[in-house]
Amino acid sequence: MRLVLRPLQLAGTALAATGVAHEIYQFGSLSWVPVAIAAGYPLYFLIRRKVKVNSLACFMFENLLLLPFAIFAIATDENFFQALSANNDLYYLLPGLGVLCTLAMLIYVAASKALPVSLFGLLSYLEPAIIFMVAIFILKEPLPSSQWVTYGFIWLATAIICIDSIRIVRKPAVA
Repeated sequence: MRLVLRPLQLAGTALAATGVAHEIYQFGSLSWVPVAIAAGYPLYFLIRRKVKVNSLACFMFENLLLLPFAIFAIATDENFFQALSANNDLYYLLPGLGVLCTLAMLIYVAASKALPVSLFGLLSYLEPAIIFMVAIFILKEPLPSSQWVTYGFIWLATAIICIDSIRIVRKPAVA
C-alpha cells in the first residue's frame, strides 16, 4: 500500500515541519516528549484497535507494566521530594490529578474504539488546542513572542488538515 498525501495534507505537513524546524533552530534541539507522543500515540491506538480486548482490563495491564518505571522515576528525582515537602497541597492534588488523568485516558481509549479512525483523528486535534487555551488564558502561562512563529505554523497546519478532513467527510461517496 502506497501512502499519498492530498494537496492540503501535503501543505499542512510542510507548515508543521516548518514550525518544528523553527523550534529546533531557535532552541537547538527538540524535546523528546513531543517526539515520543507524536510517534507513540498513533501506533498505540492502531495496536489497540487491532487487539480486541476489554479496554479497562488492557488499560490496567498497561499501567501495571509502567508502574515500576514510574516508581523508579519518582524515587530517583530529588526535585519531586523537595516540591512535595515544600507544598503540602500536593499530597491530595497529585492523587486527584492521577484519578482525573486516568478517567480522561479511559474515555479517550473508549472513543478510539467507538469512532471511525478518521473522525477520532480529527477530534484528537481538539485536545492540544484545549490544553493550549487553558494554559494561556486560564492558568496565565507565559508564551514568549519567539514561540508565536512556531505555534503559528503548527496551528495553521492543524487548521488546513481539519479543513481537508471535513471536505473529505462531507464529500459524497462515489458508487
